[in-house]
Amino acid sequence: MEGDRITSDQLLARGDDRVIIMDGAMGTMLRGQGVSGNLSELNLTDPERVAQIHRSYIQSGAELIGTNTFNSEAISSRGVNVYEINRAGAQIAFRVATEEGLNFLPGDEGWKEEWGPRRAIVAGSLVATSKNASDYKQIAEGLLDGGADVLLLESIYDLAKAEAALTGIRKAIGKRTGEIPVMVSLTIDMEGRILSGEDFRTVFGRLKKYGIFSLGFNCSMGAGLMIPLAIELADYAEEYPVSICPSAGLPDSDGHYPEDPEFWASCFYGMRYTYNFAGGCCGTTPEYIKALAAISF
Repeated sequence: MEGDRITSDQLLARGDDRVIIMDGAMGTMLRGQGVSGNLSELNLTDPERVAQIHRSYIQSGAELIGTNTFNSEAISSRGVNVYEINRAGAQIAFRVATEEGLNFLPGDEGWKEEWGPRRAIVAGSLVATSKNASDYKQIAEGLLDGGADVLLLESIYDLAKAEAALTGIRKAIGKRTGEIPVMVSLTIDMEGRILSGEDFRTVFGRLKKYGIFSLGFNCSMGAGLMIPLAIELADYAEEYPVSICPSAGLPDSDGHYPEDPEFWASCFYGMRYTYNFAGGCCGTTPEYIKALAAISF
């Protein structure tokens, strides 16, 4: 897969021409289909179900899709092969990205060489839930061997755990061919702090030493309330690309999210010029990504 990987330079080149639309929530889609248990195991037991969700997001306008591996670290305690789960998740996403192409963009005659392969970008999804760096080395190796172009450490809520994850990620990247982008994204409160108490400037200041590619916010409080925080992040980020992936608001006691696709997408207009990557988190579906893509190109 090394020769087929989309590089940092190609990511930046794509971002020079347009906002890169990310996908929405894999978990929301699978739970909506009645799936329970650890969703990452579907990469081995029901890969076509996972593939169809990736397809629906690309067909809705996503140019970056995240692997179905968000909670894969949690299954290691049960003796499940974490490397295989993650490699399979990346292989599914890579296959769909290659098969689907990017039909919403110009035809082959309009495709620029510096954009790289004409397909969606595959982001290997990780979440830091432990302080054991070796866990993340194994996860990242599986994602990269399966075809992930970038690694996305998202929903960061604890600084020490994020540092452990990035230590493992860097060990997995090692001496692989070319630079592999590592995107990081925090889950913050209204004060711009993560759960372990640090504000986002402190967190990113500590994480930059790991050679990260982009800074971002995901999940948190929904698109409407994220506008002022996105503006603050853009002011802080300077030379770093920025990703913004809010949820569809905070769910009620019945699990219903208050922000519909049209309202949620319209909030990105209030955050315009702050982000290079834009997508959705909890509660968002292909309908949300379609609405976002319609206002962002």
